[in-house]
Amino acid sequence: ALSKVSHRLIWMHNDRRRLVAGLVAAKARLAVAKTRELSNEGGTNNNLWDDDLQDWDGFGLLGQANDIEAHEDDEAAQAAIVDLLTRVMDKHHVHVEPEGLRTKDQVANMDNYGLNYYSAFSSLPDLRKVALSLFEPYYSKDHREEEIFELETLSFVAFRALEGFISADEMAWALRCTNSIERLQKATEHMMEHKILLENLAEDVSEELQDCGEECTDLW
Repeated sequence: ALSKVSHRLIWMHNDRRRLVAGLVAAKARLAVAKTRELSNEGGTNNNLWDDDLQDWDGFGLLGQANDIEAHEDDEAAQAAIVDLLTRVMDKHHVHVEPEGLRTKDQVANMDNYGLNYYSAFSSLPDLRKVALSLFEPYYSKDHREEEIFELETLSFVAFRALEGFISADEMAWALRCTNSIERLQKATEHMMEHKILLENLAEDVSEELQDCGEECTDLW
């Protein structure tokens, strides 16, 4: 069960990278469309922004998760994770006080939509490799070969990848937590929350682009 959670955590992080890259490109495309619209209304040069902004959509390719299989239905995936986390947390008697939920407007005002830059360009397995090399001097070879060690490092890496989205108090909780399972579960909850909010923002931006007569199907 925990292995499934860790794999889903990795997929959700890749989804966040894809969605943020798409939002960055969409916002740039929307800015160009609105500028051209204003130029047309004012009778000014329609090519005012062409040289500066024509290639901005290239950012939409950053973080594209080409190696991920077809995504499950969002509602079904969310229900599966909630059910899995509930059963595992009950089994281990884990009780975490819920934090106040964030809104999509808050995410829209976050730096890079709440995705810090080093995790925007790196998958969780890549970040975990770096963490493993840093942790190696502090753990015995036998412990490093145990499956729980991989989950432990993944949970820490996941929280580092959540910097920019979660609060300082939530990050401090992860550092104080001594239960790797509990930390991994909490990281999964935060990751799911962020992914859903990014999807909501993507829907809003897609509607804005369509209203301006712009294509958006290539962004997501």
